[in-house]
Amino acid sequence: MIKHWLMWGLFAVLSVAALISSLGTAFQTLPLNPDMAEMALIYQGIVHHGWRFPFTWRFNQDNQFLSLLPFALIFYALVGVSGASIVIQGWLIFVVNAMLSGLVVKTVTRSWMWGYLAWLIALLAGPMAIGQPGILAYPVSHNAVWMFGLIGIIALLRYIIDKPRWAFPTMLVCVFTGTVSDPWFQAAYTLPIIFLLWKAPALFSRDKSDFRIAIKWIVAAYVVGRITYFIFADFNIFSQQSISFASPSIMLKHLILLTKGIGTYLCLYPLPTNFISLVVWFIFIFSVLVVFCFAIIYRKLLPASFIIVILFAFYSSALMSILFVVTNFATGGWAIEYLINIFYLFILSLLAIAYVFESMNFSARIFTRASVIAYLVLSMTLIVNGDFRFSPNWGETKKVVYFLVKNHLYFGYGSYFGAQSPLFALASDGAITGRHMGSNMGLPIIQMGNGDKGFWYSDPSKETTPQFIIFSKADSELISITKKYIGPPNRVIYFLNYTIFIYDRNLLPHLLANRWLSNNRWRQMNIERNVKGINKVCRSLNINPLPIEHAYIEFAH
Repeated sequence: MIKHWLMWGLFAVLSVAALISSLGTAFQTLPLNPDMAEMALIYQGIVHHGWRFPFTWRFNQDNQFLSLLPFALIFYALVGVSGASIVIQGWLIFVVNAMLSGLVVKTVTRSWMWGYLAWLIALLAGPMAIGQPGILAYPVSHNAVWMFGLIGIIALLRYIIDKPRWAFPTMLVCVFTGTVSDPWFQAAYTLPIIFLLWKAPALFSRDKSDFRIAIKWIVAAYVVGRITYFIFADFNIFSQQSISFASPSIMLKHLILLTKGIGTYLCLYPLPTNFISLVVWFIFIFSVLVVFCFAIIYRKLLPASFIIVILFAFYSSALMSILFVVTNFATGGWAIEYLINIFYLFILSLLAIAYVFESMNFSARIFTRASVIAYLVLSMTLIVNGDFRFSPNWGETKKVVYFLVKNHLYFGYGSYFGAQSPLFALASDGAITGRHMGSNMGLPIIQMGNGDKGFWYSDPSKETTPQFIIFSKADSELISITKKYIGPPNRVIYFLNYTIFIYDRNLLPHLLANRWLSNNRWRQMNIERNVKGINKVCRSLNINPLPIEHAYIEFAH
């Protein structure tokens, strides 16, 4: 009994340490930017403009409309909006998913101790996994919708094993929520469970009729989710979903990025620099390979619930890895967030295998323990060598807003990431209003694709003058087209690496006119491109293209 309580006491101490270190890592490695503040900005919009506001926001494809927004609104209503609460919101997603990972393992092993071990291992992710580029603790990422993936795995396990009444409806809710909230969820969860349920009768010697009915209901939930998504997209609330395939040379780059991404989540990349860590690195890789080889050899001895977890992990990880390589969405280091599911599924499958081998195979038990210990050593080495802070990292944004207030500049425009203009209200406690301005078709325009819809500009305060446009060092092109299409500023001031144009007039009419003009240019460019395509196809078929071209042009206008 004493040993039992000592073990739980040790777990409690380690949990507190892991929670504190992961929070410090999140603050340190995630400097604030407008993307991180999206849910906070929507909450403030609801406070100021009412419940119509979320339906005027233009969400990205991975909108997290159902998977995160309702919970984020409750969170900000309780604690308020600040730089700290934005980071903590993302960190809480990470903590909840660690807890759900523990519940999955507990469901499989029927052991709270093993579930607690999964929770602890997930919390001890490396700094590059928690922060950039892995962004496990990012406030708005695929990790948010993956909460429903982990809940769905628990429901899947219970549905196949003992079929409680709540399990199947929970799966349907997860499929619908994930489908509406993030197209990524289709490959991470929906398709893998369909594959698994299709194979289930043969795997578990069960009647296939129930599983076929389950698949039909899941497909129905998915279809309803897709229809809902398209309705929102048609009303310009969600961005339209698109996918394209990469060229062979780009696929090779994606394959390298895939390797680095998985290595980042598993504390294998970048390579250790000291000898001891390098030895542990090799032990970890070798042990994991041996463990999974043992799992293949002894697969017929694994209980049904363990097979479910391992097969789901394989289907989900393999499908996501293939799509990561062959499609064009993996652009840059940030793209490794598409592999978030692999981080959790590796932990689930490794501990499921380890639990079985603890009681059946001495050799395998050595390697499972070695792999778990080696991972913990690698992750804790990275954590100890990393930096911590427990206050939000505003970068230069706070300094910029203080400078603007000092110069009596309270309303203006700026680029999204360069000038961080959407953060100005948060950083100045509402003293400054900053709106996102960008360029399109060679024109400076209001970027209405980031929450800036028409009613935002009907407020009389928008007539406040002077108004400013702030440019970062990377905005040289935006500076030149602003001078050309808006006119020279009345004054120019400089601060840090920023150039600030000051106008003694309301800039909104110019920006709205430029947006209308850019839309016309875009439409005309598309028409010309499509006419060329029509001409090419018609000539290859020996058809006169002129009537078809004229009909298309009339329709397009």
